Amino acid sequence: MSTAIAYLVNQYPKVSHSFIRREIHGVEACGIDVYRFSVRSRSDELVDAADKAELQKTDVILSVGLIGLLIGMLTVAITRPIPFFKALRLAIQVGWNSERGLLLHIIYLAEACVLLKRLAKTPVTHIHSHFGTNSTTVAMLCHVLGGPPYSAWARGI
Repeated sequence: MSTAIAYLVNQYPKVSHSFIRREIHGVEACGIDVYRFSVRSRSDELVDAADKAELQKTDVILSVGLIGLLIGMLTVAITRPIPFFKALRLAIQVGWNSERGLLLHIIYLAEACVLLKRLAKTPVTHIHSHFGTNSTTVAMLCHVLGGPPYSAWARGI
């Protein structure tokens, strides 16, 4: 059985994220399967062929649109009510104390529900999030919903 991890980034691929692409390729060179997830796409900015190739391998969470986010939340709330309400409570706690606000953290919960569904179709056993931003919050909430454990990497602290 091969090892598989997910890389989760707010925007990937992106012109300024070539270091993430190189890191992913290095992990894959070690024999680990990497599933790429991005909260949103910046495909309109891509000019490099390597970034365009990465885009083809990347699953964009917000590609489901508003209705998809709502359906994802409702599905998880019905099928996993206890983890859903634990994650909702955590999203409210974090959002209440965040300068980004409560509404965005409820959206992050919806994104985590979509990610959870997509991860269920993979052998991923760990999520690695780049940057201490919304993608890390999405990974945290996904874990509370029953998804795999996660790690986060932050720059410039």
